[in-house]
Order: sequence, then C-alpha cells, then structure tokens
Amino acid sequence: MTPIQNQPAYRLSVNGNNITAKLQGRLLRLTLVTERGEKADQLTLELDDSDGKLDIPPTKAELSLAIGWVGSTLVEKGTFTVDEASHSGPPDVLTIRARSANLIDALPGKKSRSWENATLQDIVTDIAKEHGYQPIVGQALAGIRRTDTQQTNESDMHLLQRLAREYDATATVKAGRLLFVKKGAAQTASGQPMPSLSIARSDTTSHRYQRAERDVYTGVKAQWNDKAGAQLQSVIVGETENLKTLRSTYAAEEYARSAAQAEFDRIRRGRDELELTLTTANPELDVEWPIKATSFKAEINKKDWVAKSVSQSLTEQEFTTSTTAETTV
Repeated sequence: MTPIQNQPAYRLSVNGNNITAKLQGRLLRLTLVTERGEKADQLTLELDDSDGKLDIPPTKAELSLAIGWVGSTLVEKGTFTVDEASHSGPPDVLTIRARSANLIDALPGKKSRSWENATLQDIVTDIAKEHGYQPIVGQALAGIRRTDTQQTNESDMHLLQRLAREYDATATVKAGRLLFVKKGAAQTASGQPMPSLSIARSDTTSHRYQRAERDVYTGVKAQWNDKAGAQLQSVIVGETENLKTLRSTYAAEEYARSAAQAEFDRIRRGRDELELTLTTANPELDVEWPIKATSFKAEINKKDWVAKSVSQSLTEQEFTTSTTAETTV
C-alpha cells in the first residue's frame, strides 16, 4: 500500500488494548513533546466528547503510541503513564496528559555504596541490572575509569544525574534501556548511530536562528580537594578572561577536570539555537538526531546541529513536526 503523505495515522493502546478505532472522528489533537535528558516525554490527547460516551481514564493507565502516515509503517513512540485527565465544555472535550518514565520513576530508593577503580560502563551496568534495564553506554564514556565513586544515602537516579553532569552526558530510561550517552552523540535507544537528517529551507514552513554572545564565559574553573597537600586545588578548561567557577568541590583532579570540560561544552552548545517547523511531518525525528541545515544563511549552514527537543502534533487531517536544535561541540 502506498503511503498517503497528506493523511496522518496513529495507533493508541490503553493497558494493551488497541482503542484506535474507538477514537475515529474524536481526535481533536494529539501532541507529543520529547526532550533530551531527565525530562519525561509528554503526550497530550484532546478528544471530542460531545456525545458524552467517553470515559475519563484513571491515572496510572498505560498508553502506547505509534504515529505516521496512512499506508506506511507507523513509528513506535513509546509507552506513557496517564498522570492528568480533565473534562471541559461545552463543547465537551476530554483532555488526557501522560508522560514517559523518567529517572525518578524508573530508579527509586536511596542507597549507600561505592565503586573502586570502576568504569562508567561498570557503574551503569550494575544499576541497570538492579532495576531490570538493559544498559547502553556511549562509546566515548564506557571506558572512562574512576578511582573511587561514592553513593551515600543517594538514589541511583541522583547518582547518574551527578555523573552525567560531570561528563556532559544524558542519563535516561527509554524502551526498557538505561541510556548513558554523551550529549550530541546521536545514538538511538539501542545504542546505534542515528543517520544525519538534511533539512533545506524549502523543507520548512518556518525557521528561527538565534546566537547569543553576551556575557559568554570563556572558560570554566573547578576545584578539587588535594588530600595529600591538605588544600584546595583548581583546574581550568578554556580561557581565563571570563571564568565560570563551579560550586561543587570534587574528590580528585580527574573529576574536577571532567566536570569543567562538561560545563564548558554545555556553554559552547548553548550559544546557538535553531528552531524548525517542517513542511512535511517526519514521525521518525527524535531528540539527539543530527541535522544538517542547507540553503539557509551561511552561518546556519556551516554548523553541525543536533535536535534537543521535538514536537509532533497531529489531528485527523493535519500532521506537523517541529524541532529545536543546538550545535555540537
């Protein structure tokens, strides 16, 4: 069957039961917003209940979603848990909001323990196995060895977020996998590299580029506790002209340097931002997807971009994809 590019399609299940047919003619709008990192993906459904036949779903109901075009294979977008439902009118509309599992939900409980001379791969693997997830650690991070990693009355979620900040990484749970990957590494939930998406200006209905250079830090300073010398030492990444000093004090020089480098990379990525709305929706587009811009201004075209948030919005007649991207470093 040939895809019908102007006719959106979706499949929605509740607790494993496909309810797509029951929603035909009722979908006012479906919006899915995905963001990188610890933020949960957000799904919002607005449904026509003018005949009063729709039930308000209980919180904690599980929704599974796939989207795409009529006549093509739908793209699975994950599982979401209902955390809010409202009914308004007239006209009567049922609004359902759900979110994907985030680290708080997925890695509950506090622990005290330590890892000695362990790699990031070792640490993430231990945590993933304890919670029943498959560990996926980016190649740039997997082999990094830490002499001593302490977890003191701290949740696994907080530990992973702390380590992610030190290495400019993203720690998240998707599709039964615990991912710990470098930001901008462009990896799928299975750890495979994402193909680059070329977007010409003619492929968009609108764009917005912004570069902010005001008060940009030229370097980052981090302090570490030199136990042998019984004093604080510091490391600097970048230039000293306009330094940002991190608040934390690190246990070793290697950790301080990693944290300073991670913050410096974050600052450099945040200088440029590109917002795009596509002429034809792309249901496959997701966060961390590398983007190559063409036929825009030269300043935009020469940069390597990666999606940091994606919005998919569809009705029974229209389908729109928009993304906000930042530069890689």
